[in-house]
This record gives sequence, C-alpha cells and structure tokens, in this order.
Amino acid sequence: MGQFYLWQCHKSRFLQRRKFKHHFPASCPLCPLVNFLNPFGLNSAYMLDSTDMRIVHMLLKNAKVSLAEIGKEIGISQPAARKRLEKLRKKGVVLGSTATLNERRIGWERALLALDISKSNYLRTLDSIKSTPMVTSVYTTTGPYALAVEVLGPVGIIKEVTRKVSKIRGVKELCPITFVEKIK
Repeated sequence: MGQFYLWQCHKSRFLQRRKFKHHFPASCPLCPLVNFLNPFGLNSAYMLDSTDMRIVHMLLKNAKVSLAEIGKEIGISQPAARKRLEKLRKKGVVLGSTATLNERRIGWERALLALDISKSNYLRTLDSIKSTPMVTSVYTTTGPYALAVEVLGPVGIIKEVTRKVSKIRGVKELCPITFVEKIK
C-alpha cells in the first residue's frame, strides 16, 4: 500500500496517481480511514505509510505488544520495528502507553461532565477544573458546551467531584453523563 499524506488537500495535484499505488489525502471524502484519523483535515507535518499505520493500530489494540510481535505481524525485522517506533515517538505520533482498567471491578466509575463556562474567566476556570482531583481529561468541544471533562474515581466520589466542579467560579452550566457499560 502507498503512503498516506495527512496534510494534502483532496483538490491538490497529489490526488493523481503517480508514485504510489494508493494515495488518500486527509480531506478526501473517498478515504474514510484517513478521514477518521484526521477528521478535520488539519495540517500535519508527518506522513504515515501503511507500515506505520499498522504499527499504530497494533499499539492501540495492545500497548504492551513486543517489537518482535510487531515485526512478525507486519513482516519486518525487530530492529526495523524498533526504528519505526522510535521515529513515531520522536515525531510525536506515539506519546506513551497507558493501562486499561476494569473500573467496575475496583468499584470505580467514569463520568463525562459537559460544561458551559463564562468567557471572562475562561483560563482561571479552566485551571481550576484541571486541578480538580479525579479529573482525568479536559477537552474543548463544539456545540452548546465549551468543555467536556472526564472524571474517573470511586462510585461515591463522582457525585462529590461533580458538585465541586459545578461550584467553580465561571461554570455556568453542567450536564453530567455517567457511563453505564463499555461496549467497545
């Protein structure tokens, strides 16, 4: 498979088949995989070839996969897999690896808090939210809410964190969503 250029417009000259068998620019409506990886057609200074894409996919499925397994699955040597992974880390594509917990087994739950916050105290409010214990992620969003805040912790604590976040100066509206079951 050819290379995936993640920064070219689908109207560019690169859409023509030249050097590569397949070529799917990020904003091309014909390539759902690349559009999924870069849904807004954002500029990216790094291109992933099919081997890099397969490595990323394997890491997303299992962050503890060994270099030998990567090499065997993809058909490259272990040193080549190591070089590729180091390059992906150096370019900022792979930022790290995390453990996946069975939260229910330890009596924890995950919730999402959709927040509308005032523009006048935006940065101060954002800092207060980020420093709140049990807040694992904060995202800016489109739509009626400015932020999506992910909270993870013991079942009884989530309600307390929600109450605490709702009282932060600058939070105008809060819509809590508790995850019931992880399907995938």
